[in-house]
Amino acid sequence: STNCEGMSAVGRVAEKGGAVLDNCASICHGPSFLAIFDNGYPSCTLGEAKNRADVVVFWGCNPMHAHPRHTSRYSIFQRGFFTTKGQMSRTVISVDPRETDTAKLADHHLMVKQGHDYDLFDAFRTVIRGHDIPDEVAGIKKEEIIKAVKIMKNARFVMIFFGMGCTHTDGRNHNVDIAISLTRDLNAYTKASIMAMRGHYNIAGPGQVWSWQFGFPYCIDLSKGTHAHMNPGETSSIDLAMRGEVDCFVNVGTDAGAHFPVNAVKQLKKHPFITVDPNICMASEISDLHIPVRVVGVEEPGVVYRMDNVPIQFKKVVDGPEGVLSDEELFDKIYERMCEITETEPIWLLAKGHTKALNVAEQ
Repeated sequence: STNCEGMSAVGRVAEKGGAVLDNCASICHGPSFLAIFDNGYPSCTLGEAKNRADVVVFWGCNPMHAHPRHTSRYSIFQRGFFTTKGQMSRTVISVDPRETDTAKLADHHLMVKQGHDYDLFDAFRTVIRGHDIPDEVAGIKKEEIIKAVKIMKNARFVMIFFGMGCTHTDGRNHNVDIAISLTRDLNAYTKASIMAMRGHYNIAGPGQVWSWQFGFPYCIDLSKGTHAHMNPGETSSIDLAMRGEVDCFVNVGTDAGAHFPVNAVKQLKKHPFITVDPNICMASEISDLHIPVRVVGVEEPGVVYRMDNVPIQFKKVVDGPEGVLSDEELFDKIYERMCEITETEPIWLLAKGHTKALNVAEQ
């Protein structure tokens, strides 16, 4: 929940301090990144989905709750250039183990067996390639699978939206990997595209910014000093916290207090816990230090990324409170102070003295 300029400034501070950089992808769409590294990302913009998609597949996501404006602006109800009748121009397929509000809205609901998404993806690919499948796969009857595949093959443009139902169930990145392969298979018959249902404001931003800064989108270990290193499971924030390897935690524009496992939060609270956020949240309530900043998009301009990785330039609407800095200004000042300190004392010594680390942030 900050702008890309602020994220870049955080990256400079992390690099100077030999820290580990992580973002919300670590606990949501991190597995999607791993699959995209292996298999590519045949995606598009939300505008293309609105204007072209006549078959929309929601796999493991519930936009009626998680993304309330998604269906009205881009995926179902909105009238596009080639989808002039809105919902009447589209066939909606929902793949979800529960009967969600999105599933109730869909023309076809495939109630997949929990944890068997990979099996169903594989069955879809098998049918598309003209081979036979068992009478039932992942709790879905053979006839329903064949019917859904026929709808997709006969479409003008298929849009697959997948959510955390794919990334946080059995298979994880392999579910996304085979979903991308399914999209590629469909492109032999029609036009098909796929998109991750990212959540939170500018959640795609850090992946973009840190990729061009360090070469990796999340779980970036900068402690070696000479190069960046990424290894989810080893360098991810929760794993580091659970192993007790974090001796100072800085929570910027997000809420680790609400979204991290309680045992990870307990480990982080043993050492300085700093929150940089314009709002009071669960993380700020338990922090040793809470630094308020200006609200991006309201009190501060900047670039943010939409879930389809389209950058948007936000403008300032009102002036922020007097004396309150933006995220970028705050971390630029912290960076300058760190540079002053390292003239006489190596920055790695700050990790030895937690009080000093806290004092640097306060200053």
